[in-house]
Amino acid sequence: MATRAESSVLGSDGISDVAPSGYKELALPIHTCVLVMMGLHLIDNADLDALSEVCARNGRYAFQFIMAPLVLKQGTASPVNPLALF
Repeated sequence: MATRAESSVLGSDGISDVAPSGYKELALPIHTCVLVMMGLHLIDNADLDALSEVCARNGRYAFQFIMAPLVLKQGTASPVNPLALF
């Protein structure tokens, strides 16, 4: 039986795309594919140091992730308040 992994968000502690991208027609391929084609939320420049310290201190690495963005009329991006519930 085949299994399928699903994601609702892609995040990293840097930017997702490299510059130059290597694609002549596509300046930001990760942004284009993830946001536009797949409809996933994209988190860039996440500061994961404090989270990793709490995980290591408690010996727990599984948690519920909640992202609370600002609600901006006609906005396409927002700073977020990330929450990790253990």
